[in-house]
Amino acid sequence: MPAAVGVPALTQEGDALASEPPDFLDPLIGEAPIPETDFRLDHRYRNRAIGTEHTLQLTVEYAFADWASFELGLPVTYLDPDNGPSASNSGAVEIELKFLPFVLPSKGVAFGGGLEFGLPTGDESKAIGSNREWEVEPFLNAGWIYRNLQMTAQLGFGIPMNQSEEEAGEVDLEIGFNLAFLYPLSPEFAPLLEFDGQGVAKGTDNKTVINATLGFISAPFEAEDLKLGFGISAPLASDEDFDVQTIFTVFYEL
Repeated sequence: MPAAVGVPALTQEGDALASEPPDFLDPLIGEAPIPETDFRLDHRYRNRAIGTEHTLQLTVEYAFADWASFELGLPVTYLDPDNGPSASNSGAVEIELKFLPFVLPSKGVAFGGGLEFGLPTGDESKAIGSNREWEVEPFLNAGWIYRNLQMTAQLGFGIPMNQSEEEAGEVDLEIGFNLAFLYPLSPEFAPLLEFDGQGVAKGTDNKTVINATLGFISAPFEAEDLKLGFGISAPLASDEDFDVQTIFTVFYEL
């Protein structure tokens, strides 16, 4: 029987952990701290205050070294407002460089970071992203496997650029976080509890967002490189603009 998903593989002698980075599963909202080469397709549904929203995003990550990867996220959003015509548009295209300079395989620990760019490929007139503002976000991430429990965390520092005169000063520095717990019960199934949120560290906007997601990651097919994920999110802070979110994800790792 194969080892449980996400547990570092033993060497042939069985008395020491392999030298490779720990094998973390990707959570639903965030991502694993280790560089990977994979494809990911997400569908998110949100019941927002202005109507219902569906977002389909394709994310491609390429690990060009054991310690670094390049990632591209391409979202498309369809918005059906309660009042007014439906609209669709690209959201903010995401470009990311991720690095993993620190690994302790014997302890199941990985620590790294990177830099993400959010491009102004949305359309403010449709209430889907922005066609003017772009964002630079340096981030730190980490992962720890303790026995069979996987924990991943990410802390980002978003810096908006090219704001309008009306928006200038509202958000000068935004802090976002993600914290996920996965516990593989078998090679095929891992329940998940995940928290994500963001708040303004510098600026006049006091909006705070904290969400909780309950779901699972599953490998139901013979091809273990193909995994499915599903979760339901609910806001824990009153400033969020949706009542419920569902996310369905397909992962394929090369």
